[in-house]
Amino acid sequence: MIVNIVVCCSRLTLIGILLASGFKAQQGTPSANFRASTQMVLIPVMVIDHHGKTVEGLQAQDFTILDNQTPQRIISLTNEDGPVSVGLVLDISGSMQSTLSAAKDVAHAFFETSNPEDEFQLLTVSTRPNAISGFTSDIRPLERSVEISRPEGLTALIDTVYLGLSHMRESKRPRRALLILSDAMDNHSRYSRSELMRLALESDAQITPSW
Repeated sequence: MIVNIVVCCSRLTLIGILLASGFKAQQGTPSANFRASTQMVLIPVMVIDHHGKTVEGLQAQDFTILDNQTPQRIISLTNEDGPVSVGLVLDISGSMQSTLSAAKDVAHAFFETSNPEDEFQLLTVSTRPNAISGFTSDIRPLERSVEISRPEGLTALIDTVYLGLSHMRESKRPRRALLILSDAMDNHSRYSRSELMRLALESDAQITPSW
């Protein structure tokens, strides 16, 4: 969810010259100069908490906008469902035997409520990470892949998340997120947690675990 803030910046000056349609200025008559002492500036922001979850329900008084250390007046605040690039990491390893069905339901619900302009990549967790698709806005083949998935193999969760973050550079949207559906077990990854965290910081992607 993107919050759009419209700010009234009083120190900026907008100069315009307006001529009435069909009006012929007589010789010696100067053109009219109109000056406005304000300009509206749109500032899109996304607010997340320390768990990486989006903070909703914010009001204008929850924000402070400074221009050269001078507070500016917020005249409008709206919410917008902006398009994002999402990497969906679905754990289909053997440890998900009893919970994979619920994870599939979450994945389908997520696809159904997505923005039509969102793009997705599907990755599955098993003995080896598997990128089922590149980024696409066509969710139908992704939903079919989720539906036919069966639990098997060991759990290379960290490796799969690492792969998903590595592919984020291929996404088209400036806003990126990684949704992880897993029981959080890992018993077969080559990468360490510290290596994963370094890549996560570099990727500038919002990571949302669901376990």
